[in-house]
Amino acid sequence: MALIFSEKNRLIIQISKSLDRKQENEEAVNELFMLMLPLDKGDFTNKIAMDDRFMMRVAQRIDRIRLTLADVVRKMKSSAHIILQSANETEETSKTLMTVSQEQFRKVDESIAKIGLVTSGMDEVAQLTWIAKEESMKAQ
Repeated sequence: MALIFSEKNRLIIQISKSLDRKQENEEAVNELFMLMLPLDKGDFTNKIAMDDRFMMRVAQRIDRIRLTLADVVRKMKSSAHIILQSANETEETSKTLMTVSQEQFRKVDESIAKIGLVTSGMDEVAQLTWIAKEESMKAQ
């Protein structure tokens, strides 16, 4: 009977230890989930670290991923800033190009008008020269 009681006692102790380990594992998993909550909100600044041996390895891997994600987000923000700056510079360049193009168009228009005046003047001189030549020939 003492043997049965001793065996039952040993079995109860094993079950108790197993339940304690399961409880500790569940608590460690819950702690890990709590440490990961800021990641859901896009906050990559909080380090993920745990005391539990098994969960510590999991936490270290998650923390490396957190650091990688933080770096990716930082690079994306930097790229977005560069793109915005380039867009602003492109807009300014476009405005300058438009102003220069308008000025060039105005100058070309003025040049065409001046060429028209010169051409008209040359036509008038040619006509007067022809008339003078005709009158000169008649006068002879």
